[in-house]
This record gives sequence, structure tokens and C-alpha cells, in this order.
Amino acid sequence: MPLRLNTGGVIPVIFASSVLAFPLTFMQWLGVQDKPWLANLYHQLDYTMPLHNLLYLLAIISSAYFYISIFSSDGCGGQHEEIRRLHSSIPPGRRTAGPDQILTRLTFVGAIYLGLIALLPQVLISGLHVQALPFIGPTLDAWRRGS
Repeated sequence: MPLRLNTGGVIPVIFASSVLAFPLTFMQWLGVQDKPWLANLYHQLDYTMPLHNLLYLLAIISSAYFYISIFSSDGCGGQHEEIRRLHSSIPPGRRTAGPDQILTRLTFVGAIYLGLIALLPQVLISGLHVQALPFIGPTLDAWRRGS
């Protein structure tokens, strides 16, 4: 039975980044400099902070589930009709799970995968110092040449 691991594609990542950008934009509109507690919250929600990364991962996971609940016709992308059309059935039992349950499990794995891929650049960049970035290209070039 063909079920997709990542039903929503990159839409959960785009939606999650938009959801997390909204409070920061709203705080800038309110004036972050005037209120110290708002400045502290703004700093904690900055994209370089661990709280942002955690909220980003949670937003990606919830967006993936939101996507399949809204845009999947019966929660399983039409697999029920396909099974009926082929005059087949999924026998009930303890060892078999329905297509909805399988899709829910696959969505979780796909959402974790999307979250890790989306957070990978941030994790890699946080390990590098910004001052070292201009030297990476020439260093890799020299290493490839064998100098």
C-alpha cells in the first residue's frame, strides 16, 4: 500500500517558520526597546537561541499533523477508496493497523525528519565562529589541491 512518509512536503517547515516569525515581528512593532521583559522574550525567541529551535521543531511536527488532517480527504489520502476499488480489505486484528494509524505513525517520522533537516544548518552554523567563515573557502581549496 503506497503511503508517503512526508505527506506535506516542505509546507510544514514554511508554516512553522511563519508562525515563529509572527511574534518577533509583532514585538518589534510594539517596541522592544521600551520594555525590558519584552526585550528578554525577543532575545529568547531569536533564531540563534535553543528555545527557538525547540519551538521550531514542535511547530514543524504540529504543522505536519495539521496538514494531513486538513488536506487529506479521509485522513489517509484516499487509501480507503483504493482498497475498496481493488475489492480488498484489511482484516481486523491485533497485528494489523488501519491506514489512519499507519499514516499517523509515518507522519511523526516524516515530521521528525523534516525538523532535523530544517535545524541542521542552524546547528552547523552555531558551531562555527562568524569571524572564521571567510577563511573556510580558501582553506578547503588549499586542502583539495593538496597544499
